[in-house]
Amino acid sequence: TNPVLEQFAWYITVTNTGSVTATNVTVTDNLSGVTLAGTLPAGCTGNPNINCTVASLAPGSSATFAIPVTVSAASVNGANVAN
Repeated sequence: TNPVLEQFAWYITVTNTGSVTATNVTVTDNLSGVTLAGTLPAGCTGNPNINCTVASLAPGSSATFAIPVTVSAASVNGANVAN
């Protein structure tokens, strides 16, 4: 198979480690070494800098966003892609 063409999920997770509910939380991640390969999940915008917003995040709670991506052609030759 061709790893450049295989789609997979690039996960972005934000966790509230505080003691109060956090509101309007935004987490940003750069799609380094991968290419957006579909529609962003609700609450997310941008490319290659993905910004995902959560309206409310209770203490100890997490929100995870699955971003559909493929490996960038420039990253295939023996490179590792990590987030």
